[in-house]
Amino acid sequence: MILHDINQSIYFSDKIIGLAGGKVIVEGELEEVITEESIYALYGIDLKVARVDGRKFVLTV
Repeated sequence: MILHDINQSIYFSDKIIGLAGGKVIVEGELEEVITEESIYALYGIDLKVARVDGRKFVLTV
């Protein structure tokens, strides 16, 4: 499935492929690739990654 909302991607996926500029930036298991560093590489902004109900969640505010 293709999702543009990172938190929906986290909720529905076990594996993630993150693209930016037509190139694969991150690929792999959700727990490994969703990090503050990978979010910056994908979106160019600093966002915190936290856990909510045991799952990763990107804080967008």
